[in-house]
Amino acid sequence: MVDVEFILPLYLQNARGLSATNSGLALLPGAALMFFLAPISGSLVAKNKGRQAVLFGITVMTISTLGLTFIGLTTPIWVVVALYALRNVGLTFAMMPAGTMGMHSLTPELISHGSAGNNVVRQVGAAIGTAVLVSVLQSVSMNDAPKTALLHTDKAAYAHGIHQALVSGSHAALIVATAIGAVGIVCALFLKKPGYASARKSGIGILNRSTVMTSNTQRAGFRWFPKRGLGCYDYGLWNLQKKGSTSTQVHTAC
Repeated sequence: MVDVEFILPLYLQNARGLSATNSGLALLPGAALMFFLAPISGSLVAKNKGRQAVLFGITVMTISTLGLTFIGLTTPIWVVVALYALRNVGLTFAMMPAGTMGMHSLTPELISHGSAGNNVVRQVGAAIGTAVLVSVLQSVSMNDAPKTALLHTDKAAYAHGIHQALVSGSHAALIVATAIGAVGIVCALFLKKPGYASARKSGIGILNRSTVMTSNTQRAGFRWFPKRGLGCYDYGLWNLQKKGSTSTQVHTAC
C-alpha cells in the first residue's frame, strides 16, 4: 500500500504537472472506499469466509496494479484515480482479514505477542518495499533520462524526455509491485481457517465441529461464535477420557 501511494504522487506531480493538493485529492476516492468497505470485509471474517476475502482482495490488488503499469503521459487522470481506488478495494479485503485470521490462529496468551509481531513486520515490510520500489524507479528513470546537452539545444524535448523517463521508472516499479502481488496470490491459496486447521497441524484432535481438545493433556479449548461477534472463543480445562470428556471452568471471551 505505502509504496504505490509514494510512486503515484511522484507520477502525478512530476510527470503530469498536478499540484500537491490535486495529487492528494486524486488519492482520496481510494481512501474513502477503504473506509466504507472495511465493515464488509470484517463481516466476511466473522462469517468464516476470511480466506475467500483475502484471495479476492490480493487478486484485485494485483490486477489493478498491473493496470497502473500501462499509464503514460496522456492517460486520463480519472483512469489513474479509478485504478488506484480499485486497488484500495482489494487492499481492504486483503489486509484486515489476513491480520484477523492470524490473530484467531493464536492461543489467548500469544495474542499480544502476535499483534506486536504483526505490527513490526508490517512496518518493516512497508519500509523495505518502498525503498526497493523507489530504487527501481530512480535507477530506470536515470538510465532513460535524456543527455544534458539536449537541454541547451531543445528545452521542450529535454523536458518531455525527463517526464517520459519518470513514467518508465514508474512502470518498472509497478511491475515489481505486481510480481509481489502475484506471490501474494499463491500464498493466499495456502491460507487455512483459524482454529480448526491450526489445531490439526499441531496434533490437537477435534471431537466435534466447535470444540478443540487434546488427547492426553489438559488444554484450553477453542470455539467459533460468528453470531456473538468477531473473535469470541470459549476457554477452559478438560479432564479427557478415551470415549468422552468432562469440561470444567469454561469461560467465554471476546
